[in-house]
Amino acid sequence: MKPWLIGCATAFVLLVVLGAGCLGKPPASLTPTPTPTATSVTTETTVQTPVATVPTTVNPMEPSPTDFVPNGWTTIITVSRNPSSYQPNIIVVYGGGTGQYLLQQLKVFVTHPDGTVQTQTVTRPANGSIPAQTTITVPQSVNEQVRVQVIATYSGIDYSVYDQVEPPH
Repeated sequence: MKPWLIGCATAFVLLVVLGAGCLGKPPASLTPTPTPTATSVTTETTVQTPVATVPTTVNPMEPSPTDFVPNGWTTIITVSRNPSSYQPNIIVVYGGGTGQYLLQQLKVFVTHPDGTVQTQTVTRPANGSIPAQTTITVPQSVNEQVRVQVIATYSGIDYSVYDQVEPPH
């Protein structure tokens, strides 16, 4: 290689190294520190007046949507009303289903127009499952409509599987 080319390359590298040192930031100790000045801050506070809300009245006779039970956990529930004036009962029949062995309990709530609630519960025995064709009977008045709600408990989670108003007979 020619000596003048080596000399030019060396000079170029020295210029780049020297130029990089001159263009960098000075060390922090050489930078002047600005002196703090007192400033005045005005804070404006807005107070919001609470809006008067009227609580919504919950109608105990209004059915709610039922829950979607996971696939394979279905239960067969039949609700009927005994038309006899001698024994005017709400009859809930549990007919088994694919979730029979996962079902822990069935709770039946019968809500009357005056807001009173009757409850019946069937719980899975310690060894086995709730037998299919289990009947839950809730006594009530023949001349009033009632809301019947059935809650099925699977693995500790409650699912509303039936919620309807039954007309009077």
